[in-house]
Amino acid sequence: MNIFLQELSEAFQEYRIILIMGKAGWHRSKDLSKGENIRYIYQPPYSPELNPVEHLWAILMVWPVSAAKVIQEQPSTDGNMEASLISAAVRGEVLTVKVILKNTSGKKATPMFFFKDVYYTDLKDKKKYFALKDAEGQYIAGPRYDGSNGGRFWFDIGPDGKKIIWVKFPAPPQTTESVDIFLPGILPFEAVPLRK
Repeated sequence: MNIFLQELSEAFQEYRIILIMGKAGWHRSKDLSKGENIRYIYQPPYSPELNPVEHLWAILMVWPVSAAKVIQEQPSTDGNMEASLISAAVRGEVLTVKVILKNTSGKKATPMFFFKDVYYTDLKDKKKYFALKDAEGQYIAGPRYDGSNGGRFWFDIGPDGKKIIWVKFPAPPQTTESVDIFLPGILPFEAVPLRK
């Protein structure tokens, strides 16, 4: 990053440069060399609409997993979406759930829900688990439209379009073999086997 900034500063030394960046750790590092003619403006957190490359990541994330093996499918409560559970995997102390939402309505749909309302239940131990949060109180899930109430999903999905949702939870006890997963507006995924 420092090499890029140095070359940018030197190449345009007669100009004042405004560089807009995200808040990645390497963008805010104390070791970052700041050219005298460069001013930094940082994007607000959780603002993918301000960073066009985020839209590319959304497409690239769907492409390789579109062919993923579906564990279970459920319709939305309004009949306009189809949710395909493609992964419920435990790694260490974390359960990661991945779901593909497909718009089956024939017109643009804009589903919205808060990640605080996503959970799973372990019927064997009679427990309910909510998504994990980061140090800033945001749920570890995505894609995230904004940070409202810990983060929410709120994106346009075109006719026959898809969007992948992922959520990280605390893992259930090792003896738990299956769980029920609940996403707002989607019928429950029941008796989902856990990959360990």
